[in-house]
Amino acid sequence: MRQIDLILPKIDLTHLGYELTLSIHSWLMSIIKNDYDPKLQSENELRPFSMFSRLQKHNIILRFSLLFDSAAPLYEIFCTAKYINVLGLKEKLSIINKIEKPQIKVDSLCKPAPNEFKLIIASPATYRHNGRESNMYSLPLLLNTVSEKLHTFENITISNKEIIEACEQVIYTEYNLHSVNYAIKPNVYRPGFEGELNIRPRGTNIQRDNLALLLRYAAYTGVGAKTALGMGGIFVFE
Repeated sequence: MRQIDLILPKIDLTHLGYELTLSIHSWLMSIIKNDYDPKLQSENELRPFSMFSRLQKHNIILRFSLLFDSAAPLYEIFCTAKYINVLGLKEKLSIINKIEKPQIKVDSLCKPAPNEFKLIIASPATYRHNGRESNMYSLPLLLNTVSEKLHTFENITISNKEIIEACEQVIYTEYNLHSVNYAIKPNVYRPGFEGELNIRPRGTNIQRDNLALLLRYAAYTGVGAKTALGMGGIFVFE
């Protein structure tokens, strides 16, 4: 697994009518379309990467996470690019700086749980419930797709039952969440929520360690649905 942060200039994006990360995803696909496996663009396939952008005080941060080698060409584009061509902007978006994180293996995430996690849901998170996207917070449902990717890309299985049992033991020491709509087209939105929460793993050592592994892995996969299109970006602090 690899991760790279791109620092972009802070500009007014309100006139775009859709989220910046969606446009960057389209730009990526236009570059790689002849070399990238078309199955990985299907709605029914788990993406071997995630990405999201977040507005900072003085700039915009774009984080791209590589989960599996099949998405390596996308990672290489970000490593070499000097600008991003965003549809709807008159000028190309310059890349001010790049921060490449060390490559890691999932084994390094398999360690005892800390006393507490601080989670920042940095871009609107959503998940499908009863056939619809939901903006209601649910830790087990957010982590279901994380466990699916963990099984697909790392051959590690944590069942839905185990996720529910681990989440039922969690103590919330602080939280501040609010609903946010994610624009995928002008006047077309997906419901989600953002915010911060502090949680303390509880229960058996297995339950605590399962939760810790899922949260650490979620820092690469994102949480919930549409994480390749900019939703469910999460920062995880221990």
